[in-house]
Amino acid sequence: MNMAATIASFSTAKKLILAFFSLILFYFGIQLIRYHYLLVTFPYPLESFEGAMLLTTNLLLKGENPYALENMPVAINVYGINYHLLVYPFARIWGSTFLVHRAISAIFILLSCILFFIILRRHQVNVLNSFSAVLILYASLLYRYTAVAKPDGLGLFLFLLSIFIVSLMQYSTWSLVVSVVLGVLAFYTKPYFVLSIPYLVTYLFLFVSKKKAIFYGALAFVLLITTAFMINQIFETYFVNTFFNHINVATNDFRQLTGQLELFSIFYSGIILIFIVYSSLSVLDKAQSGALQDLRFETLKKELINRINVFTYDKPFLQIAFPFSLYCFILSFCAFYFKLGRHVGNIMTYAYHLITPFFLLYVYSRLDVPLKSIHLIKRRDMYHYVILLPGILVSLYLLYSSATYLKDSPEWTDMKDWERVEQIMSSYKNIMNSQVLVSLLLEQNKPIYDTGQTEFFQYSHYSLTWLDGLLIPNADISRQWTRYEDAIGSAVREEEFDAIIVTPLEQRSYLQGFQEHYVMVDKIGVCMFHTGQCALLEVWEPKSSMPQNDK
Repeated sequence: MNMAATIASFSTAKKLILAFFSLILFYFGIQLIRYHYLLVTFPYPLESFEGAMLLTTNLLLKGENPYALENMPVAINVYGINYHLLVYPFARIWGSTFLVHRAISAIFILLSCILFFIILRRHQVNVLNSFSAVLILYASLLYRYTAVAKPDGLGLFLFLLSIFIVSLMQYSTWSLVVSVVLGVLAFYTKPYFVLSIPYLVTYLFLFVSKKKAIFYGALAFVLLITTAFMINQIFETYFVNTFFNHINVATNDFRQLTGQLELFSIFYSGIILIFIVYSSLSVLDKAQSGALQDLRFETLKKELINRINVFTYDKPFLQIAFPFSLYCFILSFCAFYFKLGRHVGNIMTYAYHLITPFFLLYVYSRLDVPLKSIHLIKRRDMYHYVILLPGILVSLYLLYSSATYLKDSPEWTDMKDWERVEQIMSSYKNIMNSQVLVSLLLEQNKPIYDTGQTEFFQYSHYSLTWLDGLLIPNADISRQWTRYEDAIGSAVREEEFDAIIVTPLEQRSYLQGFQEHYVMVDKIGVCMFHTGQCALLEVWEPKSSMPQNDK
């Protein structure tokens, strides 16, 4: 076989491989969309705290203030108000339902993916690789909490847009203003998404312009303070619930952190391998070109000192072309490692929101970095098919499987148990409820006593004395919590509840001793297939309602 035939044969093989790769990506894309549609349209909870979001929106529909002290602790919302304000006009038409809330979340997850695709293309990543990166991000966002009726999807979109709009518009003044506004909106959607602001302030100062950094930081500070004053005047418990509550209940569990890092390493093993291989190629190329021959500490120190600019106002502090995506990845990893990743209860959520977009962007943007060595160029072409494509598919498969592993299990998706619970609840008027029943109580227009977040209201206080007079007094929080506990305890003793339907884990302190006044008449298990959570609901009725021989 002559050389021309060999080259033609290799070219045909490449086309077939890429065509096969494209078909696999298309298959995963369709499957992810199908699964996401299943999540949006599932009529019952996908996660045990999901119902709390519906209650906040429902209060807005009734013209009530969801952060008024009088609505505490039942209506406590530890996230933010923006998601509910966005859902509100749609809920006025179709009601405060899971479908409406999850559909809004879905829209912003998809918008985040579209934005990520645009950013990848701006970084000269080819269309096929960009599509694969978007699918990996999409699969990550369908894992557990982001796709349910929560503000995560909206918050992530605002966070990413706040960060990337600045580079898209080449750090113009208007882009900085828009970025600050988006960052503040992200803060009032879910507080930790305000990280976009410190990310940009520090990057601008170090690598773009001290002048722009000061302008950006000052504008962000003024806007945050101004809006905080306005929000606090309107929603009296807003900051104690959405900010100080998180500080007070946050855990510092190192095993939680290491467990998530292990999962991330497994799910992203293919992408990590790609990163290692292509970084090694880049280092080898520099070594062969002689760029690393004079790589000594003293040389690096001297070079760094020469690049420091302290006094020129419109110049960066460090005149170094440092990749923005790598910088954001480093800051996100530090935030995850030292704080967010140690909090029990949000497994992988922080990692997928803060680390994944920047990690993927940096790795994919390095795939086509020019090499000088002809030998390495040929080797990279080989690795493209031997490591890159399989690595992408491995991570995509693992992430897809981790998000959707219960979708085909009848024991998880069977709705008969939920329908039975609905029927049981319809026979009672006043139910001391489990948190998983909130949506059903709203549908049946019955009072709600516990959303799952309710018990956290007792931690909505602050230790900074200078905040006295600015925020609602801690004493008012304590009194409201005590009133709630006393009211529930009294209702139990007086057998005012037609039924108590809770799980054994939800028998809170204020329900202590309720078995003296109520008798269990039924048990039923329900499952939330997306998160793999189950609840064994116990149905208790007042002893006074029982026939004498049944007491």
